[in-house]
Amino acid sequence: MAIIKYYDLESRSCDVVNSLTANLMKHMLSEKSVKGLLAAHIEETVEAEAKALQAQPDNASMYDSGEFDVLYRNSKTIQKKKWRFFSKSIPEYISTELVVKATPLDIIALQNYLGSSGFDVLEARTVSRATLSFASDPCHPDTAETLRKHIEEMVAKQNHGLESSLAVSKGVVWDKKTGDSCKGTLYGDAEQILRLRSIIIKMGANYGADIKNAGVSFSY
Repeated sequence: MAIIKYYDLESRSCDVVNSLTANLMKHMLSEKSVKGLLAAHIEETVEAEAKALQAQPDNASMYDSGEFDVLYRNSKTIQKKKWRFFSKSIPEYISTELVVKATPLDIIALQNYLGSSGFDVLEARTVSRATLSFASDPCHPDTAETLRKHIEEMVAKQNHGLESSLAVSKGVVWDKKTGDSCKGTLYGDAEQILRLRSIIIKMGANYGADIKNAGVSFSY
């Protein structure tokens, strides 16, 4: 059974942080391949993979992450690198929030990867609920109201016991822009909230009202 795990990470390398998701997925796929070969005869494995590949449409992905998915990743620099001429330079520090859905066995493989990849794990906990707070760029009043209505309709269709509070703030000044802003808070199942977050961000971009403030907090 898959669980959702939250990690608070720190790293001194921007390159390590930027490649976190891609390298993590490669590592997990490699782990699954090794486990699969250990659990079955090579001939049977090759035959099964060949049949599965033939059954897929031409544009389908060859890889399946199974129950392992990166649901959320947010990184920010908490200390820029400081160069010093006559003493040791102070390295940069980058904070990363990572939320994954995985089986207990995959969690072990994930933590092994983090421990060997230049990340300090400051916090690791199981979560099930999330709160999303967001606000759009100031935009035309009609755009802000349309965005609010569409988000409200989308939330109403979910049927997952979500709680929401949506509103339009008028006359907002933000980043030298003035207009109305669609703002809201959503609370509920963590996986569902993160899925809605991605949709809301894309929706805002489509309406020309970018969602630049979409913070998430997690709880059990």
